[in-house]
Amino acid sequence: MSASRLLFIFTLFLATTGCAPLPAKYDFDTDIDFTQYQRYQWQNSSHSVDPISDTSLLEKRVHAITNRILTGRAIELNRQRADFSLTYHIVTHERLDVRDYGAGFYWPYHRGPMTDIYQYTEGTLIIDMIDLKTEKLIWRGWATQAIEQPSIPQKQLERILKQIFDNFPL
Repeated sequence: MSASRLLFIFTLFLATTGCAPLPAKYDFDTDIDFTQYQRYQWQNSSHSVDPISDTSLLEKRVHAITNRILTGRAIELNRQRADFSLTYHIVTHERLDVRDYGAGFYWPYHRGPMTDIYQYTEGTLIIDMIDLKTEKLIWRGWATQAIEQPSIPQKQLERILKQIFDNFPL
């Protein structure tokens, strides 16, 4: 295998793993009996002025995918008799991933030290579960990964939400 081909494969590997999704995380109130919750409603989400998170198209997708996931778990969307509400937030940051390859490759061709810089947008999708009686946060799930501008594609959003709801207590 030639050195240039090896360099290309190595660079491709680093580029794809550098922006890989992080596992979804969650936190919850340990004093809560989650079996009491069977019906939910959507609460207005608080978004920033970030155009990637402040869009009705994205909100429609988040709601539809989440509704489908929860319906599959026999949790009912019921605005009149809800036990809890759900809301979501999206936070985005511009990130740089700098890769330094040190001394480089010397055989059979001399290549000096190399540095690659990748700029990407990192997005964090947060889902909050709020008890409607106490109006307190009782569960939060979130996932962070590189996202495409200016929107999050449907399949990527489905993967993110599935990963978040894998940790949902219901």
